[in-house]
Amino acid sequence: MSNINHICHLVLGLPMGGTEGLVDKMLRNPTARFRSSVICLDEPGVLGEAALKDGFDVALISRGQGFNLKTVRRIARHAKNNGVNIIQCHHYTPWCYGALARIWHPSMRVIFTEHGRLYPDNPSWKRRFFNQGILFLTSAITAVSPFVAQALNAVEWIPRNRIQIIYNGVDGYRFNNLPPKKDLRRKLNLCDDFTYFILCSRLDPIKWIEGLLAAYRRVSEIFPKSGLILVGDGEARKDIESDIEKLNLKEHVRLAGYQKNIPEWLAAADIFVLSSHSEGTSVSLIESMAAGLPAVVTNAGGNPYVVKNGITGKVVPVRDKQALADAMLCLAGDSELRARYSANALKRFDEEFQLTRMMDSYNRIYESLLSHKWNKC
Repeated sequence: MSNINHICHLVLGLPMGGTEGLVDKMLRNPTARFRSSVICLDEPGVLGEAALKDGFDVALISRGQGFNLKTVRRIARHAKNNGVNIIQCHHYTPWCYGALARIWHPSMRVIFTEHGRLYPDNPSWKRRFFNQGILFLTSAITAVSPFVAQALNAVEWIPRNRIQIIYNGVDGYRFNNLPPKKDLRRKLNLCDDFTYFILCSRLDPIKWIEGLLAAYRRVSEIFPKSGLILVGDGEARKDIESDIEKLNLKEHVRLAGYQKNIPEWLAAADIFVLSSHSEGTSVSLIESMAAGLPAVVTNAGGNPYVVKNGITGKVVPVRDKQALADAMLCLAGDSELRARYSANALKRFDEEFQLTRMMDSYNRIYESLLSHKWNKC
């Protein structure tokens, strides 16, 4: 085994998003004994383009329409030509391509990392039987939360003892030495005396932002000096704009769009809110903890593990506008409770969700695979 081994991350693309941001961090921060690269199956996206511009190894292998073996063979050829030792496949579709590529590149190890689940989650029986075949080509499987691991087992028929849970991590250094909240609010054109809720995510139907807006409408009536900031962009933007208009919330809701300076936006706010009806382990939620924000989240996916109810924030039932509004009102009206949750959130982030902790966990898998300790295939 050479001193420097090659980890290649296989993804659909690298648009702005939680999972994609993690892959970008893994590309840019490999451990000492590894170099890293990315293969995109659809398009590089904004993060991929930025990584290319910065000199990182990002390749595009367009898969085209439908599933085809030509793409599989191109992945295998690329991996062989570039000395890829391990291909880490992020999400289900890249796993299918990456695992089959091992047929043409048998010495390569394959890791399947599942970051979340689609909603509704109902694969066909044909897919489940296909999974049993590519399991023989897969060296390791990881999931970002117990919920995701359970779904892989129950829905995809992947044995639970094959799945290792590795929680997402965030670079806490990005949140150090930020300007005071008052200065950040001036910079971002926010009101100094408002209480701000914030959500940073893709504007996707799975985030149930229509429910969040309905819940916030009640909050705004009781706390007129409050605001809701939505940072991000996506397919649901037009529907969200329409809902804001219908609910007469234009003076209270800020659609900030895509932003690079996420730590500043979080540090300028008071309360993080996540209304999803399906999640893996939200990177934005972890970032909010790094910024010291208390949170209101739905009981979806990894949310109730990240947020300790009554300790770092409030966990409410999925799709319950009343419960969501009540929790938001509770935090908006109690600055001492917010301060207590904030201190607890910072402590929990330091103990559980630093990027270095996540990378160390993956690194142990890499080392095990290359030293032949794992013999799953």
